[in-house]
Amino acid sequence: MEYKVYGSKGKCLIYFPAQYNKYYEIEDKGVVHVLSRYIESGQIILVSIDDIDNEFLSNFSY
Repeated sequence: MEYKVYGSKGKCLIYFPAQYNKYYEIEDKGVVHVLSRYIESGQIILVSIDDIDNEFLSNFSY
């Protein structure tokens, strides 16, 4: 599972992408830009994780 961390100190926020999207969706949608002042000031750490839809929840290949 891939992930990306923004920031190095502060309260941890975990971002789960929408179904069938990837961890970098958070940048494409502008969420990192909106929260950048909180990330840069050390108030939050933002962690974006990859989905596992194809491996687990939405895998209809059975």
